[in-house]
Amino acid sequence: MIPVAALLVRHLVRVGVGQQMLALWRSAAGLVAMAAVLTGFNVLRPPAPGADRILVAIESGIAFGLAGLGYLVLVFALWRLAGRPSGIEGLILDRASMAAGLLGRRLLKAT
Repeated sequence: MIPVAALLVRHLVRVGVGQQMLALWRSAAGLVAMAAVLTGFNVLRPPAPGADRILVAIESGIAFGLAGLGYLVLVFALWRLAGRPSGIEGLILDRASMAAGLLGRRLLKAT
């Protein structure tokens, strides 16, 4: 399905498939890091028979949380190393800083 979508995008907006794939390299690296964390925690395999379900759920939650954090850290670090090109990363940081500013002003008003 992805090759079909890439070809459609190439036709609609005149962006080559190679350019489209190049735009995804940071996300791909983040996904590899995420998979490495999940593999390290061994959560991609079924739990052992008789394993405590609560403990498995807690361990899985920790593993997925750390994997997600690793994804975000790596993607944003690679984005900075790439010279902060325009894209979703900049938009997310702009929105987060606006939200933090609003929250800070509200907290100052409340005191």
